[in-house]
Parts: sequence; C-alpha cells; structure tokens
Amino acid sequence: MSRLRFALVVGLTAACAAPEFQQVDLAADTTLPSQQTVRFSPVPPLQTPGDNNQVCLTPAPPFAIDDSLWGIRGPNGNVAWVRGVLIRPDGERDSLDSKTIWGDSTEHLCLMLRVGQAPSRTYTAVILTSTQSVPLRRVFWLSTSK
Repeated sequence: MSRLRFALVVGLTAACAAPEFQQVDLAADTTLPSQQTVRFSPVPPLQTPGDNNQVCLTPAPPFAIDDSLWGIRGPNGNVAWVRGVLIRPDGERDSLDSKTIWGDSTEHLCLMLRVGQAPSRTYTAVILTSTQSVPLRRVFWLSTSK
C-alpha cells in the first residue's frame, strides 16, 4: 500500500508540474448577473499549454448542472445558459464554443475552445455572460493535454 501511495503522489506531482497543464482559480463565491458581462483578468495571464482549454463553473447550491440542456438549473426550474470568450493581449477574442461536464463528486460545467484551436496562446481576460443570475462556488481555467 505504501508503494502505491508513493507512486500516486509522485504521479500526481509530475502531472501537475508538466508543461502541458495549467489550472488557475479565477473566482470563488461569485455571481453571474443576468444578461451582464463579467470580466476576470488573471495575473499572470492564462496559457494554453495543452489541447483542451476550458473555463469551468461550479454552481452554488441549490443551483445544479443540467446535463441534458448543458446549462445550470435554478431552484425555480429555469435553466441559465452561459457564454464565454477569451481575450488575447492584442484584444482579439476566441469564443468558448463547446461545453462539457467534468468531475465526479462535484460537477463543473466547462466552456471550451475547440480542441487544438489555441496552441500556445496567452489570454489576459475571460468574459462570461449568463441568461439568468447564477451563483457560483468556483470559476477556474484548465488547460490539459488529455
């Protein structure tokens, strides 16, 4: 068991330190207001070392992910849809066109760039817009090669 634990710790440490991985917390305990843009400006800027680049949202209870509609369902039964764009240093924008649900014990709705869309790009801001007000426990950036 101790060998397995050691291998797991070494493996996770190597995976997190790999150049093909970046995870950055953008916000905690925040709200996306209805029909308003919210801008997150991480310092240092976000990198895209991997092929899978996404901004993930963790809804705060009683809100939950609706995996059949790719949105966030509120306690009143209405579903909010979130759109996002990434801003490059030159002001150009890349849309987060795809969505996925990631996680097991805690689900995250992730807005993604198309796989391979942004090799080695830098982003100075994330802009999110929601169709309805949505409280979020966490907003984070994830770039991985798998």
